[in-house]
Amino acid sequence: HDGALSAAEVEALVLATALSLAGVISHVSFEVIGRQAIERNVLGETASLVAEFHQKGAGHLPHTVDKRSRLWHGFEYRLVGPGGRWRAGALPDPGALGWRKVGDRVGGAPRSFLVFSSTLPDGSVLAVGQDLTAEARQETAMGVALAWCGLLGAAAGFAVSFAVLGGVWRRVAAIVRVAREVSTGRLD
Repeated sequence: HDGALSAAEVEALVLATALSLAGVISHVSFEVIGRQAIERNVLGETASLVAEFHQKGAGHLPHTVDKRSRLWHGFEYRLVGPGGRWRAGALPDPGALGWRKVGDRVGGAPRSFLVFSSTLPDGSVLAVGQDLTAEARQETAMGVALAWCGLLGAAAGFAVSFAVLGGVWRRVAAIVRVAREVSTGRLD
């Protein structure tokens, strides 16, 4: 071996690179699709609460936020009055309007939320966040699955390459053996 890569090594490197790239693209794609779904859910929940604000008024909204908080379905809420006084919900303060990712510790376990905060017509600030714990577990499981698929794909590729190249190398070795015999004068 003269330090140059053999055909099998180049093939293995290309296969490993392709599988790694496919894994990264898949992971990022699933992450983007998941985030878009969460954003749609949060915006839908926010729109529902804003509609209730318009229908029943500002005085009823804290009751609705408390009720929805007790009926936990992956969302947390925070309602702050026009003067900055807390009115309802247990979501940590996102710190600014718009989209934010905020963290919290519940029972010692860390949780994070994707939060959308907006100002209501009376000056109150409503924040709705979806718990990202389940999505984080899914991302981890997807990463592990992609890694195993990549490893199994690489192993299968190496096995096929070895099987194919093994036959080629045996034929090359037979030709080399015949060429040596011919060069020594053995023409039989």
